Amino acid sequence: MNVENTTNHTNTENITFEEGTEREYAELKYLEFDIVYNEYVKKHNRVIAKLLNSSVKYNLSELSKVIVVRPEMKNGFGNRFPGIVCGFFYSLITDRLFFIEGYKNFSDYFEKDFDHNWKIVKNLYKNKNITSRYIHNRNKNNDFSLITRENLSDDSHDILYVKTWDYVCAPITSNSHYKRWFDKIIPDYRVFTAISLKLLRLHPSIDKQVETFAVNNFYDYTIGIHLRTKKLLVGMMIPVEHYILVVKNLMIGMKNMNITIFMAADTNYGRKILADSLLHTKDDMDSPNPVSDNTAGWSQKASHQRGPFVVMPVTNVYVYDDLLNVNNVWVWGAMSSEPCMYLSKSLIMNEDEETVRVFKTNPLWMHFSQCHWPV
Repeated sequence: MNVENTTNHTNTENITFEEGTEREYAELKYLEFDIVYNEYVKKHNRVIAKLLNSSVKYNLSELSKVIVVRPEMKNGFGNRFPGIVCGFFYSLITDRLFFIEGYKNFSDYFEKDFDHNWKIVKNLYKNKNITSRYIHNRNKNNDFSLITRENLSDDSHDILYVKTWDYVCAPITSNSHYKRWFDKIIPDYRVFTAISLKLLRLHPSIDKQVETFAVNNFYDYTIGIHLRTKKLLVGMMIPVEHYILVVKNLMIGMKNMNITIFMAADTNYGRKILADSLLHTKDDMDSPNPVSDNTAGWSQKASHQRGPFVVMPVTNVYVYDDLLNVNNVWVWGAMSSEPCMYLSKSLIMNEDEETVRVFKTNPLWMHFSQCHWPV
């Protein structure tokens, strides 16, 4: 996508949250990205219509190069979205077509401006002369030197596969080849936010349920707490008291705000302990905040947080070192901010010196690295 083809239409520097909701503010802020997105949709629909037209003959050389995302369907939404967002972003900056393989019920939840089901064109790419490779394959193979330092358009493979549960495209925000693109199209570098506002739009009926829930349950400031007791923890657990301490610290200086404490837990027992502790803590606080606690499911409702998200760090079978942060509770921003990158430590520890140096030129590298492991 040529950045020179886009034009500056609206100045959003003076837009404030008082003029509308956070979502409306974000939509105004990404008007330039909307233009790029709409151009891609037109191109995608036009090319697919031609490919599927049996009366049109084409040569193998005329097939568009593609990005194919293979999401982690055995996991939750949180493990699917990062790879989808990264794959679509790669397709924009490399002028490739974007497809998702294996997400059979995508249309049950999300709006679709174009058909990105890989199944509709997959047979056209089965010729033995078609070349392919994985640009990301879980934690086994990730071409971070390419993402961080090189021009992705130079890759000559016909198919680039993306299979990941992680926000592995984060290092591209440090890549000098795309600085002008970012500065003009996504000036705050929040790739996940800009893309998901378009590519991961909920169906109106579902979105209405989310909005209604937010209006009825969230107040001026919401603190979300995610307690996972059944996650594979390798013996790691965080005392409930640590969550309470974080909540109390977050409420400092907010005496005139209505606060919602929004809890999500994977067991009724864990939820009860946390809820009882929070209700008891309210009585001990010096702040006169009227606090409301909610114990509904997390799911898409997290996207409408009006405050931070407190979550316990977890580790899995791929342990990078022996240090388990049992005394730390991480605080994330709402879903309107960028996700973190679990494999950032792998990049920092295992990639060449220059790749690490370039990755760290972007101040956001510290945000990306604040996941389950210290760096």
